Amino acid sequence: MSCHHNHRRVFGLSRGAVAVEFIIIASFVLPILLFGIIDMGRLIYARQIVSEVSRVGGGSVFWRAEEYGYKDIENTQEAISLLDLLQDAGAPIFSTDNEDQWKIIISKIDGAWQQGDLPMIADQHPRGNLNISSSIGQSGESPSQDALPHTYSHLTFDTANQAPDKSEMGVVEVFYKFEPITPLPNFIEGILGMDGSGTIIRNCKAFY
Repeated sequence: MSCHHNHRRVFGLSRGAVAVEFIIIASFVLPILLFGIIDMGRLIYARQIVSEVSRVGGGSVFWRAEEYGYKDIENTQEAISLLDLLQDAGAPIFSTDNEDQWKIIISKIDGAWQQGDLPMIADQHPRGNLNISSSIGQSGESPSQDALPHTYSHLTFDTANQAPDKSEMGVVEVFYKFEPITPLPNFIEGILGMDGSGTIIRNCKAFY
């Protein structure tokens, strides 16, 4: 008795049928994977811009001495100038055409100068129409300790020195709604950390 091996069949299917099935599957899967790669790149790019905007707002401007460009946001014109600078730093994803997708909030917090007092948000200026609020609180309120876990204590009244460790603090919060172009998030829950409608990228930096 002899065994005959059919070189033209794979797993019970002809080679032609296997090739057709592979083409059908590939035509469905490869575009989704391609869009997923594109979306991942767009997401990384957006995160870098959001981080850069908050860094520029604080590290390059907010904390420096006046001769190096310090802007006191309690002066409305200086606040507008700072927001212009930050919006320019966020180009091209921060523009007047998509203001419902982003928001920049700059805040100035004054330290507590008397025992029993709390640090207070002295002034705050937003730009952009994304429906989101500041994580530290609103102007005229004491800032959230949870939002400033490593810096809040520097603004409280120090009984030994009869003054706060830091007299004031600048905070830059940046928010951007990233919207995917791929249908992949609709099929795999949690992919890229979002659902089909997008996810909010946020960055908050505080500067003395």
